[in-house]
Amino acid sequence: MRKLTIKREKTFIGCAGVMKVYIEDPTSDELTMPVYTKDEATGEEKTERIRCRKLGELKNGEEKSFEIGREALRVFVIADKLSRDYCSDCYQVPAGEGDLSISGQNRFDPLAGNPFRFAGSEGTVNTKKRKISLGKGALMLVCAVLIGFFIGYGIMSLIIGGINSKDKTFYLGDMTIVLNGGFEQQSAGSHYAALTSKEVDVIFDTVAYSGSTAPYTPAEYARTVLLLEGRFDDEIIEKKNYAYCIYTEEGKDGNEYRYFLYTYISDNNYWSVYFIVDENDAKGQMDNIFEWADSVSFK
Repeated sequence: MRKLTIKREKTFIGCAGVMKVYIEDPTSDELTMPVYTKDEATGEEKTERIRCRKLGELKNGEEKSFEIGREALRVFVIADKLSRDYCSDCYQVPAGEGDLSISGQNRFDPLAGNPFRFAGSEGTVNTKKRKISLGKGALMLVCAVLIGFFIGYGIMSLIIGGINSKDKTFYLGDMTIVLNGGFEQQSAGSHYAALTSKEVDVIFDTVAYSGSTAPYTPAEYARTVLLLEGRFDDEIIEKKNYAYCIYTEEGKDGNEYRYFLYTYISDNNYWSVYFIVDENDAKGQMDNIFEWADSVSFK
């Protein structure tokens, strides 16, 4: 056996989240991870899923050592099981006898969920994954802005209009939210979940924390989220069970959009929920958004 030491460099990016460390293990049924390889002779790129077992967890700025075998193997750091295919990184540990120390940190990359990146791990197995991550994230952001428009003016508009007054309950992990207005679940890209209706898009993100008590309040977590977006002066309003902030941004299509950011805390998870609406429709949707935000509960 030998010792593998992993240091998670301290950074403000993803500071509230706890990263999970997994190691390649063909006998394990805990988790599978995608690995991208390239045939040097043909240039063909292939994807395979390998079995892994959990080694441990890393908090922001933490360093831990793990016992591993002498054979060549791969080590993965992920945020959670749901996002592991795109919000993760892989380090290829060579065969050998001596101990090994590696490091990395969470990088600012909203399109891929601000993932952990190993220092100096730019091999095919990672560069391919990172291209996929970027593609998924970019597609999600485009869809989040445009889906409402196409649904509202598509051939399904009459059907959707007929169910606008009906409440619908969505179960997203340990979160429950009640919406009306013909919401449907859409591809979430790098986010945890996404819902859309004719007038409003809703995007959900969640970050795990360790311990029995959350280190941040909902308002403090809201400030963390806003800082990561480069927003420093927005007013955060605190309520009993959540905090929220309202601001306006210009979309890539040149239109103005109103963002209603809500933050919540459940057992072992922070939640951020964005209600996004065209600025011209924001006044008419505000009461609905306040009601939907109040409907959030956790099991």
